[in-house]
Amino acid sequence: MNLPMRTNRGQGGVALPLALFALVMLSGLLLAFLTMAGMEPTIAANLGDTARARYVADAGVEWAYDQLAASSNWSAILAANGGTMATNMTLPGLTATNGIFSVTARNDIQPNDNQITGQPLDTGNNVTDNNNVVILTSAGTVNGVSRQIQVVVSRLIPSIPGAINLPGAQTKVSLPGNMEIYGLDTMPGSSNKGDGPCAPAYGLAVHPSNESAVEASIKDSQKTKILGRLEGINPPVAGGVGDTTIEGDASFTSKTITDFVDTVKGKAHVSLTSTAASPLEYGDGVIGGSCAADWNSPTCWGTPAKPKVVYVKASGFDPSQPFNPSSVKAENPVGAGILIVEDGTLFLKGVSGWQGIIIVTGKNVGFDICCGRIHDVWGAIIVNETSSVDLVVNVGYTGGQHTNIYYSCQAINNALAGARAVRLTSWREF
Repeated sequence: MNLPMRTNRGQGGVALPLALFALVMLSGLLLAFLTMAGMEPTIAANLGDTARARYVADAGVEWAYDQLAASSNWSAILAANGGTMATNMTLPGLTATNGIFSVTARNDIQPNDNQITGQPLDTGNNVTDNNNVVILTSAGTVNGVSRQIQVVVSRLIPSIPGAINLPGAQTKVSLPGNMEIYGLDTMPGSSNKGDGPCAPAYGLAVHPSNESAVEASIKDSQKTKILGRLEGINPPVAGGVGDTTIEGDASFTSKTITDFVDTVKGKAHVSLTSTAASPLEYGDGVIGGSCAADWNSPTCWGTPAKPKVVYVKASGFDPSQPFNPSSVKAENPVGAGILIVEDGTLFLKGVSGWQGIIIVTGKNVGFDICCGRIHDVWGAIIVNETSSVDLVVNVGYTGGQHTNIYYSCQAINNALAGARAVRLTSWREF
């Protein structure tokens, strides 16, 4: 008798392998999740340290900016320690555990630096800055994590080419009095012309299209009192007299002055308004007389130790009557820094001693000195006429005793340092 064969199809033996497989898979996932969870604090810490390092590098840029803004000699900074301005410096009031920064400065002389700065390459070398542009690199480090920031730092005004500068398209000069103009670099406060360390400047630097007209407007007797750099000679040498030190300089433009004024006037220590109904007029010795008691006084227009930027906005004056009344009239003022008068005229009745830069800029502007005192200005005077139809005398002298205008790179640099006329551009992080 044949009995049919039956196959045992029970699956009870599969449960254990499946359970073991699932256990292994879940254990692997658990280990993966645990590993990832263990890495999260490290990742977060790295991200935090990276962000902190970036801010520390930013602090290094700000620190170096302050050093450059306060310095009148960037070449000395480039020469010192190979341009290294800071090494592993800590943040103020904090320790190294909170981060350190190192900062280096270099001159913009390397190929393609012009693509970073937006300006032609400096004609100097590693330690000689000729164009007031340097490249800063700041490295911030926190817990071994580093970030770097590179910026271009530039002064907003180039080297001033003359003792008196007339870069505007229109220029009128009237110098019938006893004004002596020295483009020979002179130490502030000194009457020994040419005793300063810098190269000579022109007696008058003008817009190239106005050179002939300016030369023709000055009497021969007055030209003998204009000394400075001899035109057409490089590097600069003294020896220019009259026409040979009145030079058309295309590198010093009206726009340069306008851009500079637009930037620094917002940082002015003293900001004033002068209107035709209420013009600014100061009596004998008022300007400067308050500095000893109160440096913050609006009639303290700076001292050599603490120069100021003084900005005056004029409005409503009759352009056909530039000095009657003047937008700003001061008798025997004393000050140091940068004095700016915009869209008006400046009338100085005697000057005991101004050290720095005097800028008169805008439409129908003028600068005039008069009356019976010995007048001294160390630094430079800039009159920038922006109107295409010039109605007034831009630079005038109406008599009195000697007026001495001394070009002084020390007074100029001191004024620029006090103005912090420095900007940051081309910010890059890596």
